[in-house]
Amino acid sequence: MDRLEQELSGSLRRKSPSPDFTAKVMARVRAERRPRTSLIWRWALAGALAASLLAGVYIRHEAAERARAESAKRQLILSLQIASAKVNKAREAVIRSTREDSL
Repeated sequence: MDRLEQELSGSLRRKSPSPDFTAKVMARVRAERRPRTSLIWRWALAGALAASLLAGVYIRHEAAERARAESAKRQLILSLQIASAKVNKAREAVIRSTREDSL
C-alpha cells in the first residue's frame, strides 16, 4: 500500500466516540437553536406583508372603480345636455307653431 491509501484507511477506520460526545452535540444544538420569538416574528412579518399586498390590490381596484364611475358620470351629463338641447328646440318649435297658428 502506498502512503495515500494508508492515510485513507487510517482516516476511515472505525473509532468509538468520546464518552461526552452526546453531551457536546446536544449543547451545540441548544446553542444554535433560535429562540421561539424569532419564529413568531417571521410569521408576523409574513402576515403584515400579505396584509399590505392585499391592501395595495384593494386600493388599486377601488381607484379603477372610481375612474369608471367618473367616466360614466361624464357620459351621463353629456347625454342629459344633448337631450336637454333637443327638448328645448322641440319646445321652441311648438311655441313658434302655436304663436303662428294664433296669428
